Amino acid sequence: MSDWTNEELIKKIVELGGLHNRLKNNWELLDLLIPVIRNDYRIIETYNHNIKNKVETKITVISGKYDESTSMQEILGWKEYSHKKVDIFQIYGRHYFINQHAKEVIKIIKEKLLLKKGDSL
Repeated sequence: MSDWTNEELIKKIVELGGLHNRLKNNWELLDLLIPVIRNDYRIIETYNHNIKNKVETKITVISGKYDESTSMQEILGWKEYSHKKVDIFQIYGRHYFINQHAKEVIKIIKEKLLLKKGDSL
């Protein structure tokens, strides 16, 4: 996707729910966003999955329950990165679920960051 035309890239982002239809023709804004989005995809496309050392902390994964771009196997793959517990939360929605469910995501993050007395990372 990092090599797609600007139009193809925007079309895909709209399909995934990451850009409101009203903004898809605002090229002044898109000229600022497209390089960032393109580089995000370039990072994903060139990522080298080579885990040398697992972290010694808990990991929280939040994903869209109906995200067609991520499989459950990929989500469960986060367990390879930590010796500790990996909590997985699936939020109703697709890839950009956070656009409609920000309060729920914030609640999860707060609960995970505000550890109870005696808990450890």
